[in-house]
Amino acid sequence: MQKVAVFVDIQNIYYTTKEFYNCHFDYNAFWTKATSNREVVKAIAYAIDRGDKKQKQFQNILNEIGFEIKLKPFIQRSDGSAKGDWDVGITIDVIEYAKESEVVVLASGDGDFFLLSLLMIIFTVSCKENNTVEVVSNEHLINIGFLSAQTGGASHFGIPAYYAYKYAINNLSAYYGENVSINSVLMDTKSNADICLDNLMSLKEQGINLVIGPFTSSELSNVKEFAKMNDMVVISPSSVARSISLSDDYIFRMASDDSNQTVAMLHLLSRDNIKNIILLWRDDVWGNDLAGLIINGFDNAGGNVFDSLKYDPSTVDYTSIIGELVTKTTQMLNNYTLSECAIYLLSFNEAESILEKASTSNSLLGDIKWYGSSAVSQSSPFLVNSTAATFAVQVGFLCPIHGLDDNAQDKYNDINSYVVSRSGLMANVYSYNTYDALWLAVATSFISDIKHPEEFAAAFIETGSNYFGATGRVLFNDAGDRIPQTYDIFGVENINGEYSWVKKVVYDFGTGTIH
Repeated sequence: MQKVAVFVDIQNIYYTTKEFYNCHFDYNAFWTKATSNREVVKAIAYAIDRGDKKQKQFQNILNEIGFEIKLKPFIQRSDGSAKGDWDVGITIDVIEYAKESEVVVLASGDGDFFLLSLLMIIFTVSCKENNTVEVVSNEHLINIGFLSAQTGGASHFGIPAYYAYKYAINNLSAYYGENVSINSVLMDTKSNADICLDNLMSLKEQGINLVIGPFTSSELSNVKEFAKMNDMVVISPSSVARSISLSDDYIFRMASDDSNQTVAMLHLLSRDNIKNIILLWRDDVWGNDLAGLIINGFDNAGGNVFDSLKYDPSTVDYTSIIGELVTKTTQMLNNYTLSECAIYLLSFNEAESILEKASTSNSLLGDIKWYGSSAVSQSSPFLVNSTAATFAVQVGFLCPIHGLDDNAQDKYNDINSYVVSRSGLMANVYSYNTYDALWLAVATSFISDIKHPEEFAAAFIETGSNYFGATGRVLFNDAGDRIPQTYDIFGVENINGEYSWVKKVVYDFGTGTIH
């Protein structure tokens, strides 16, 4: 019995039959014809979700026939135009299930981009003598650069991400076999913006126009003009500075910008009845951006930023900074109730040195509540410093990070196991973003050429909306930044003598609540 995969573009079928034949499409008759004496591997009907009751009833009928229904939201743009098609999504599914099928049945009235995409499938699929469909040996070559901080202040994210990237390459090779060749050039930015720019220039000289990384906002800010001038597509797994949220480039960020982190943390401060804060932050692009968002947001919410301190990222000895912090904290507590006050720290992995120094200074800093940022949350090196970790437990140090989808738990757990076995470090959401970024980049390369960056960027967004990876669904806004669903907020706990990051609460953007 032949194996068949069936794909139906509901919207295009509806308008085609209505316009040319003035009738309705008989899905029962179609199903009988397409699946008779065949084993159905997959049957998917693609629709645009307009929230219409009759539409839902029709979809239920299709479901009873045997179709899986995939929905995409109908988007009305501000200029009156609309967006809502399944071209790229159908293409991706056909590629996936063609390898398991002997016959692929496609019903669509769309004759432009989708058919162009299908030409690729037609030329890369053939039949063996036993009629099993396989991909022929025409090699698909992908040149890609990877800019990751293996040393320096961002290495606590860069190192786990490097192994997640390697794991993605292994899985892609296993998935596509000999038909895909990934030429990957890995470069260490050393957490330095100038070195990062040199690296990107080197990649361009090697003819590489598709890059995953860099990780920090300072690095990305320093390379974005070069990338734009040279039509390079750059995908950062972890940059979040609000000032880089621009729509006139080919930069994508797999994490949402810090305006979202600010919203989540303001809700947390409100829940904890914190009315007065001292803000201590890293003086760089990311720190200055986030500090501005926190100060304005907290003030607008009726809070009081009692005072603030910033430090040079190159600082090694934090004695003087902590001395100033003690003075300002004393002044704040002379005026306000302890339970309504907090210290808010915006830092990279130097947080461990700051908290270690704070733990050995005035005991006042151990009595007040502390909050942190996404650049520290889930950092493995932080937990190695037992003095800092003990202090974090004492002050209830809570740090947010882009939330994961529980439905993707099997995927990100597998990545974490690989990362831990190779590096001894725990993976985190930025590691998983790296994994998903590479899968999305490769998938997009099948349907769009990087030589045409504007088309590739549009296809990348479309591919993300149909992809469910280690971090769940990947949706981008007009600036190319990830649209968040949740923010997970972690704290440090001592569990059987070992320190671990433990999820404490979740902020849900859909409901605007913390739970």
